Amino acid sequence: MSAEAQIPIRTLGYTVTRADALAFTMLRHELTGWDKLRLLVLIGVAGLLAGMVPHEIGRLFWWIAIAAILGVAAIAAIVWTNLDVRRKAASLPVPAGQVMLRQWDDHLSEHHAAGVRRVDYDRISHVVCTQSHVFIRADAVPVIVPLAAFKDMEDMRAFAADIDERSSQSAL
Repeated sequence: MSAEAQIPIRTLGYTVTRADALAFTMLRHELTGWDKLRLLVLIGVAGLLAGMVPHEIGRLFWWIAIAAILGVAAIAAIVWTNLDVRRKAASLPVPAGQVMLRQWDDHLSEHHAAGVRRVDYDRISHVVCTQSHVFIRADAVPVIVPLAAFKDMEDMRAFAADIDERSSQSAL
């Protein structure tokens, strides 16, 4: 094996925080069956309570009661969803300390205090580049690379495009 083959294409150094994990969980995800059921139950309970408000209290007070019930239901849905997103972010394993991500011809290797994780390009489902992160979805745990790991935004976009292209080519 030649010395050139043992040199990574790119090496990035950075740290990952809980805020980075939260940024990943805030990405648009499809609602699960449990999420849909939870929202339907909230809407159903709000509708049931609104239907139980008597009309005899007067038109103004009836509308105030309906608006209050629907407002509380909306706040409950927002709070419950926010707590669920934060719980999911807290469950993501975040590497402690400095992370070193090395890009090779056929894989990425993520080096951190807990060990080394190899991510082959054919296991990458997709790459998401935002204003502040590159998220590489592979298996259950994503590779999270913050903007601070790059020289500038263009370097970050080029990295994301390169990884996306390599993963697409390896799937063929």
